[in-house]
Amino acid sequence: MECLNDNQMAAFIDGCCQDISRTVEHLNRCVRCFEHVTFVMNFIEEHKDLHEQLNRSYEKMISDNS
Repeated sequence: MECLNDNQMAAFIDGCCQDISRTVEHLNRCVRCFEHVTFVMNFIEEHKDLHEQLNRSYEKMISDNS
């Protein structure tokens, strides 16, 4: 498996990964991807209020432009 792209990392972090076992296998072997995923997960955990605010803003942007 090639390194994860941003969309694959986001899907894994959001819990909607298409192939979780293969992704976890890759994360166990690839320091770069592991560090990116853990950095984002830690950031989200440490900044929950900001994360929720960004999600609301994104949802509003999508609905305003639909």
